[in-house]
Amino acid sequence: MKALPVRYHLEVYVSSWQNDPSAAWRSDNSFPALATGDYFEHRTIES
Repeated sequence: MKALPVRYHLEVYVSSWQNDPSAAWRSDNSFPALATGDYFEHRTIES
């Protein structure tokens, strides 16, 4: 049996009570480690 490829999906939510991400990325490679409270300016990142 052939294994399926792993896909990573990262979503950033400004408010934890909304079900609408303010930014989202998909990748075939893993993302660097992130922790709750980490800050980055997601509006300047081009996807």
